[in-house]
Amino acid sequence: KPEFLDAHQFATLKALCARIVPGSDAAHADRFVDSLLAVDTRERQQRFLTALGAHEGEALRRFARPFKALTAAQQDEVLTAASTAASGQEDWIWTPGTPVERPPSGPEEVTLRDHFDHLRAVVARAYYATEPGMKELDFAGRMAWPNLPGCTHAGDDHS
Repeated sequence: KPEFLDAHQFATLKALCARIVPGSDAAHADRFVDSLLAVDTRERQQRFLTALGAHEGEALRRFARPFKALTAAQQDEVLTAASTAASGQEDWIWTPGTPVERPPSGPEEVTLRDHFDHLRAVVARAYYATEPGMKELDFAGRMAWPNLPGCTHAGDDHS
């Protein structure tokens, strides 16, 4: 039983997990996300719900059916539209020699792409924190190696 999301939202999240990061639904990343949301700040909870609702709204607009009820091809169409849309967030790249603070900007519009980027990041972080996700990354549980894997030359020069 979900801790934070209602049954419909949870089913939508499960469907999104399966389409955004294949395998994340089998690894129960949806449960992990729901558990994290249950203890997160109200602001972050609202941001997630807004992103989830934006995708639900796009599914309803395109197909007059909720995202979880769409075929895989229809879900992919919604996600392709979201992932290829323009972002409302202004990119900022720090330039050496300048202060490391983002210059003030006007109000930014949050688009379907921005909602997709948020959901993708949440789902990916949750999946790669699970055992199947870590195995996919070949994470062996070590934090440091005495030698670099695959390093065949002698000495400490790795440049």
